[in-house]
Amino acid sequence: MKGVLARNQNMDENPKPPNDSSPPEPPRSPRNDATGMILVGGACLLLLISITAPAFNKSNPAPRSPREQLREDHPKLERKLTPWLDTSRAGNQEKINRQLEGRPRLTSQVNWWDGFDGVIFFAGLLAVGWWIFVRWWTGRDPVTGRPFGSRPWNLWGVAQALAVVLYALVAAGILLLADAKPDQWSAGRLRLAAYYLQVLWFILAAGGIWWLMSARFGAGPRDFGLRRDGLGRAVWYGIVAFSVLRPVEALLRPVTMTLLGIDPDVHPIVADFILADEIALRVTMFLFAVVIAPLMEEYFFRGIVQAGLRSHMGPGVAIACTALLFSLLHGNVVDRPTLFAMSLLLGYIYERTGNLAAPVTMHALNNGASMIYLILIRAAVVG
Repeated sequence: MKGVLARNQNMDENPKPPNDSSPPEPPRSPRNDATGMILVGGACLLLLISITAPAFNKSNPAPRSPREQLREDHPKLERKLTPWLDTSRAGNQEKINRQLEGRPRLTSQVNWWDGFDGVIFFAGLLAVGWWIFVRWWTGRDPVTGRPFGSRPWNLWGVAQALAVVLYALVAAGILLLADAKPDQWSAGRLRLAAYYLQVLWFILAAGGIWWLMSARFGAGPRDFGLRRDGLGRAVWYGIVAFSVLRPVEALLRPVTMTLLGIDPDVHPIVADFILADEIALRVTMFLFAVVIAPLMEEYFFRGIVQAGLRSHMGPGVAIACTALLFSLLHGNVVDRPTLFAMSLLLGYIYERTGNLAAPVTMHALNNGASMIYLILIRAAVVG
């Protein structure tokens, strides 16, 4: 009996550790760490210089929008392009038909694309109806997957990631233009260099952020949404979300133009693509829009920013804040409501699947559809 009591006493004094097989939480970077302060402080200084420098240089004219550049430098092309920017406005469809008159092959391609767009529109309406029905009938979210929890980085980590993005832009400019003479370049070569600069910027930023999150926060590939499990399901949800975006865009864009009373501007890539005579430039822009931009933007906005905000607030607030940032950094006033809705969809499917393949697929399909339509517009406008 005494032996049993002695054994029990020893067990109480030296209790066994609980059987917890979950991995330990990676260390979070403190808010007052010196390295983070240097990263963010230097980036703020660079940003302040870039904002205030043009104010002290009165010789530089105010920057022109892509629409203004086309109107002033290529007025004939701008007049031909205008009907395509808002096909719902009265009279624009007749102008498009006059451009396509006598060109049966191009007319057939445009009609085929309009029919395909109508199918996507109808599929999007069906997907929305299915989502509402399942949600109402079963009381559960029909988009299933493996939603993620909190990530090892915090808001301070997001600020450091933003600083790395700014440093990467400066480094890309130095590497690409160190020995160059842009004043001797043609307009096409300048545009091509601008896209090469963005590609190099994205690569440097992605590598820098990966190192930052891995070294300072102990993050791994799965923390960025890079996972094999559920890949097919994530790609499917990205396709469905792309179809849902089409009726949303068809509703929001005309309403925004009517309420604001302004004409839509031209996206920079539209002006560059229409003016590009070099096939290498057009191929580069297509690959940039369909492959590189979706990968890098979703890696940053969903994989880093939304995940960092998600660690401190609810998923809805994190998705909305990321969508607001995404829309402010893209497009013009007319397009921002549509971009905000698009970013909400991107954030929602990432939150529900925890797989970056879902928003990347949706983003790539949306950009790919826009580029294919742009190829048809260029054929009609330029000839």
